[in-house]
Amino acid sequence: MPTGRNRAAFPLLALSTAVLLGVTLIPGAKHPSIVCHWGIVCGRYGTSDILANILLLIPWGLTLRLATGWDRWRVVLLAVVVTAGIEMAQTGIPGRHPNPGDVLFDSVGAWLGSVIAGAGAVVWARSAKTRRILALTAAGLVAALLTGTAWLVQTAFPRSDYYGQWTPDLGVYEVYGGRILTARLGTIPLPGHRLPSPDAVRKALPRDTLRIRFIAGPAPDGFAPIFSIFDDQQREILMVAAVGHTLFVRRRLRSAALYVATPHARSPVIPSWNPGDTVTLSLAPDGPGFTASGPGLGTRPWRPSAARGWSFVMSPTWLPEGGRRILDFLWLAAWLFPLGWFGSRRGAIAATTMVALSLGATVLAGHLAFHLLDPVAMAVGWAAGHRLWRQFAQWQPVAAPLQGTA
Repeated sequence: MPTGRNRAAFPLLALSTAVLLGVTLIPGAKHPSIVCHWGIVCGRYGTSDILANILLLIPWGLTLRLATGWDRWRVVLLAVVVTAGIEMAQTGIPGRHPNPGDVLFDSVGAWLGSVIAGAGAVVWARSAKTRRILALTAAGLVAALLTGTAWLVQTAFPRSDYYGQWTPDLGVYEVYGGRILTARLGTIPLPGHRLPSPDAVRKALPRDTLRIRFIAGPAPDGFAPIFSIFDDQQREILMVAAVGHTLFVRRRLRSAALYVATPHARSPVIPSWNPGDTVTLSLAPDGPGFTASGPGLGTRPWRPSAARGWSFVMSPTWLPEGGRRILDFLWLAAWLFPLGWFGSRRGAIAATTMVALSLGATVLAGHLAFHLLDPVAMAVGWAAGHRLWRQFAQWQPVAAPLQGTA
């Protein structure tokens, strides 16, 4: 296994440091007042921020330990110093909200990265039995991720008073320049104020078609709500918005209760919506997702898949659909990489069967959609892991061991 100081790791350390500073120090988008829970989970997507912080620092901690040969506690100490400095710097950066909890979770990520770097004796284990156990463990984690994704994408509309909002000014987004004419959910009218029958609306949201008829406005530069429903606790129930010539739809999912980001359904570019046009937009429930139809859209289904699980960690509105599909592919490939890395032949068959059964069960139950590229991404991830294992299995360590490996 690679041990001791490794000069080849310095370029990777420089890259991970550049990514860390770039992600944390660039100005962010405007946000409402941030509310913290338990002092560390802050904002509507606090759990997603925690996961993002941990994932961001894992490669930094890993490459720092490989490059320097430090033990994991020295890595954690430097992580605390660096991330505390970042939080202090964010006090003067627009759109950034310093949070002491970030230092904690950044340090957890750095610690995990350093542990991975120091666990070479396991990662490069030559025992077929050990690899088989690790492959089955990795498959169990993948199956848990599939099940968790299927649970998180289910809609969850709370019992409360609902308020319809027509081209609202929410203070944190742009105001859409058009004008709504009518909004209905099945046979239920949705006025731009308190909805008279919130229970009927709550029951109709998963089953009835939403139709919005409006006068199109100029294409907004940023996220601009066209129609939304919030409840009396200021929880977002439904959002239909535009960014440029692109349409976004967001519904309240189970993930919201866990402070996890809600994935957007994103339309392609709609060049036929010109200012002053009368547009009728329909959103019909369709299994785990819905089908959108309207001018420039045709009839376009949107169904959540296991590949879009990354959007529970981050859900950027600016990312084009091509970029989202690349992340879909990489997300699933990353899931299967450990199975190829650890899997002996028998272990690989058992682990892959476990994952296939889990994916099939979530699809057949109607919780997740199945896309043709999903098995391709999984096969690529498995093949990449197995190929790298075959290469590293022939490599002999030549340097002194890392400090604090035991």
